[in-house]
Amino acid sequence: MKCGFCGQENPDKAKRCSRCGAHLKSQKLYASPMLPGGRQPKERNLDSENGAKKLMIYTIVIPLIIAVCIIAYVCAGKILSKRFKDGNQGTVDSVLQKELQNYHNLARSEYKVVPESEDEDNRDFRLVIADREYQIRDCGTNETKDWRSDYFTSTFQRKVRDYVKDIIAESGLLQETDYVVITKVEGLLPLWVNPDEMERVLTGQADGAKWRQTWETSQSWTSIVMVQLQDTIPVSEEIMAMFAKQFFFATTLEISCPNVTYSYDPAQGKLDVITTGK
Repeated sequence: MKCGFCGQENPDKAKRCSRCGAHLKSQKLYASPMLPGGRQPKERNLDSENGAKKLMIYTIVIPLIIAVCIIAYVCAGKILSKRFKDGNQGTVDSVLQKELQNYHNLARSEYKVVPESEDEDNRDFRLVIADREYQIRDCGTNETKDWRSDYFTSTFQRKVRDYVKDIIAESGLLQETDYVVITKVEGLLPLWVNPDEMERVLTGQADGAKWRQTWETSQSWTSIVMVQLQDTIPVSEEIMAMFAKQFFFATTLEISCPNVTYSYDPAQGKLDVITTGK
């Protein structure tokens, strides 16, 4: 065995080196294993390896993480810029903000607009005013904003009932029979339907063509005008067309008699006669 201290070759069974006297037994226990061909493995320099790892983290991993975070932040910012943010500090579509102010005198601090979903193309929102919520939707196409809401729907339904009663009474068609007028308005009306427009409707100054065109563009509401009679009378398509001209906001006109129901579709100008009994 070769002495690890002085290099002297000694017999395999020798306990001490014949030259320097070093213990050979302990050198056998701690000697490095030999690789094939009698080569001794190189000792690992842990400090160098750790330094290399740190260098890789500093030069590759950390910059990569920073780049991913920047990309995610930019993408999130673009998405959020296209939708509304909940809370008074959030942003609101400029067209909607202007229309709520001009048509309904709502200051920005008086409401919140909350998206119904996280979809980037989402068009449905909730309009929160005090402790009440309303539906609101962008029904526009080709980058054109067309905001509609049920914020004024119930008020419109309530006030338009008297208008319908007055028009029917003035027509003289139902003077010989008792009748009941029912109006039912549901869905999202354009934001320009406000107290001023309501007054124009009641005074006969509203633009009926504008109402019909708006409904045809996006059928976001239904408005049914129903007259229930105690007696059965003949009703022609011309009579229903006359009422449809007056009730330009209606999507369906209906006169219900004991034995027959007349249903008129203003959009198609078609009258359906439905027999309900003998």
